[in-house]
Amino acid sequence: STNVQSRILSTLLNEMDGVSSQANRGGVLVIASTNRLGAIDSALLRPGRLEEHFELGLPSALDIEEILGLHLAKVRVHDDVTIYDLARRLVSVAASGADVEGLCTGACLHAIRRATNNDIE
Repeated sequence: STNVQSRILSTLLNEMDGVSSQANRGGVLVIASTNRLGAIDSALLRPGRLEEHFELGLPSALDIEEILGLHLAKVRVHDDVTIYDLARRLVSVAASGADVEGLCTGACLHAIRRATNNDIE
């Protein structure tokens, strides 16, 4: 509910203000990430809180090939599927690194379920 969100935001702001005052003495750095900067409450973005913003774009086809390689290194991929083609398809739909990871995880879980169901039958 909105009331819960307000309380959470208030608590977060208080904690961040406490970290900021401690940071001057102890070198604390707060890092946050989002793919929806416009949805972040402006109170969080004011100086002294999350004041620096860096945009990290979507991965390129080569980046996605590397991500796929990492997540599928120990997985047997069907002969009809190439990492190259899959990476280009994922770029065409503006997939993020998290999207690629989710696809790999989902595909592995689907394969496990399918293999398990075949064993049962």
